[in-house]
Amino acid sequence: MKKLSDIQIDHLYEFTKNHYVEWYDVQTELVDHLANGIENQWKIEPDFSFENALIKEFKKFGVFGFSDLIKEKTKALNKCYRKHVWIYFKEFFRLPKIIITLFSVWMLSLILGMLQNKLYVTVPFVFIIFVMHVTYVYTQKKQIKYRISKNGKNGLWIMS
Repeated sequence: MKKLSDIQIDHLYEFTKNHYVEWYDVQTELVDHLANGIENQWKIEPDFSFENALIKEFKKFGVFGFSDLIKEKTKALNKCYRKHVWIYFKEFFRLPKIIITLFSVWMLSLILGMLQNKLYVTVPFVFIIFVMHVTYVYTQKKQIKYRISKNGKNGLWIMS
């Protein structure tokens, strides 16, 4: 029985990437599925070419190709991410931090209540928060691009 070579497996990764599957874990799952399907076709017809077997296997995904699977995975990942955000939110706002946060908001409201012109405090405060946020997003985006360029894989959990 014929097995897929490393070059053919790399071709399957490129094939999934060319069909708009960006995430490495989804690519790996699809490559595994396509490889099993191609090897099963070779059991029945050993002389079948790799390209023809790939096209035949890809047609099994229907008219929209991988898009239905991508939507399904995106929905599952969004659910997972919401769960993680909620866990981090609950972990962050423990008893001392929530008291400090409420106290800080109360103090800010007192300070703003005493001032005649509140814009002298709020505009610089909002500007500083905005600049900090933009800086954080910029550095995170830069790190993600570096990580992708380093290993060529796009995925949240691919850290090395």
